Amino acid sequence: MGIHSTPFPQNLGSETGKLWAYLAQDWQNYSLVMDTLKPECIFDDLQIVLQGKQLAIHHAGFITSAACLLAGIPQMIFPKDMEKWHTAKALLNLGVAISPEPLTQESLVNSISCLSTINQNAKQQAEKLAYWNQNFLDIVVQTSLKLAN
Repeated sequence: MGIHSTPFPQNLGSETGKLWAYLAQDWQNYSLVMDTLKPECIFDDLQIVLQGKQLAIHHAGFITSAACLLAGIPQMIFPKDMEKWHTAKALLNLGVAISPEPLTQESLVNSISCLSTINQNAKQQAEKLAYWNQNFLDIVVQTSLKLAN
């Protein structure tokens, strides 16, 4: 998520929208998640692919996680490495994400039934971050000038 992609629109999601996934095809549980939940896998600007989505399914990479957080979209996360584990833990602590375990067809389906609470939390967090999101360039410039002096 570079400077060019902010501010990120809030309320892109929809409680009745489709699911969207960005998962590595070589991930051991790729087929289980894709065959069970049948999400869309469109790869484009996140502002485009997240429009109207009910849930974003991904590996908890920072850019995707931050975009979903700023847009108020609930997340189902499956971290693959240490950096993503830290991001996942933060998202779970905020209550904006779920990470079904053990990972089974049943746990995936059951996780979808918890989305109303996660959706509400995601929208609340997006509202809390609205100032930062809308004033991103100003904050970056001010912080950079402080560091330079």
